[in-house]
Parts: sequence; C-alpha cells; structure tokens
Amino acid sequence: MLSPPFYSKQREPAVINTNNYNLRFSPNTDLLKGAEKETFTFGITEGTNIIAQIKMGSKINILSELIQRDRSWLFIEVDPTFLVGKDHPVSFDFKDQQLRGWISSKYVTRK
Repeated sequence: MLSPPFYSKQREPAVINTNNYNLRFSPNTDLLKGAEKETFTFGITEGTNIIAQIKMGSKINILSELIQRDRSWLFIEVDPTFLVGKDHPVSFDFKDQQLRGWISSKYVTRK
C-alpha cells in the first residue's frame, strides 16, 4: 500500500455519503498496466487498485490528506463491518483490525 507522505496529528472522524464507495490501494484512478497489473493480487476488480468498497453511512477515520491536481485524496481506516460483501482480498484475522486505504473526498462528510 502506498502510505501518505505524512500523517495528521489526530484521527478525524467522517462519514461516507454514497454506497459502494471505492477504497483504493493508491491515490489514483488509473487502470493498472503491464507488470503492475499482473502482480497486483489485492484488487476486487481486475486491472484496478480498488481493494474494497465501503457502505453508505459508514464511519471512517481520516489519517492523512493528499491533494493531487483537481482531487483531494484521504488516507483512511475503516472497520471491516462497513465493507460491502464478505470476500475481500485483505485478511481480517486479527481482533479489532482496521483496513487502511485511499478514497476521494468527494462523498465524505467530516464531523
């Protein structure tokens, strides 16, 4: 996972305002190509960096923010109970484990 260049001093609570919101491995929407596409095994949709989808109304914690061109990306953590479906490419074998990844700030309400 691509970690942010810095972390906020405190987690910022927020809520997701749309259903099936894509949680990504990296802060971009480009399709994977070449060797990157062949070796990336954590995606739920082939050729993308999407590792899970988040339910509408889910509570998340914002850990960092990155502004790239015309988009603001949030590095977040989310409880697995807020993910769509049961089969995910990331294991949740540890008690209280949170999934971290990147989302666009477009459908997020900060508390």
